Amino acid sequence: MNYIVVNEPTQTILNVITSGSQPKPDNDHSFYEASIVVLTHFYKLNKKARLKGEKVSVDELMDSCTTFHDQVSKGNPIPPSPEERPPMILDWIKANPNYDVNDLSEIIDNWYISGHGKDRPRPAKPL
Repeated sequence: MNYIVVNEPTQTILNVITSGSQPKPDNDHSFYEASIVVLTHFYKLNKKARLKGEKVSVDELMDSCTTFHDQVSKGNPIPPSPEERPPMILDWIKANPNYDVNDLSEIIDNWYISGHGKDRPRPAKPL
């Protein structure tokens, strides 16, 4: 089986290894099973990164390959980044004019606690 080796502190992909058993992660390395689909995406990104003298980041591979994203995030969407939140909040306010600040607070808490990323949860209650 092929495994992608990730440097945990930098979140960059170091290389791909082949092993008959799941390698043991440590403080500096984690290992993700790599299917042919994941490897195809990785090698395409790696070719471009090497030309620039860089390594592929976990985020880049997650953005490029849904299979790898689901594997790393264990199916949970990534919560919105701080830069993404203000436009999402404005969009929610425009789409839900009949709700108040308490409803908005509950929505923001849901984004943070449940990690539902860009999936907008339904308002808690109608006014």
